[in-house]
Amino acid sequence: MTVAILSRKMAEPKTTSVKLTMEAVEAARIAAAFRGKTLYEYASEVLLAAANRDIEEGYRERQAGSPARPKKGGKGKVESG
Repeated sequence: MTVAILSRKMAEPKTTSVKLTMEAVEAARIAAAFRGKTLYEYASEVLLAAANRDIEEGYRERQAGSPARPKKGGKGKVESG
């Protein structure tokens, strides 16, 4: 019996452009190099982990009855503190 394994290239994830400070980009480049990753991979992993953590915190605060935080900026705009 002949068995054929077809290899398909995995679909590339969707991407978008964002503005970051040069300080953050330079630090991320160094960290990515230490981890053996591309800047794209490293920044995506770090941002996703931080966003998921903050989302979970937001849900916990809502369930505890804490008042919602006021919005800062417009759609998609992130304020630095």
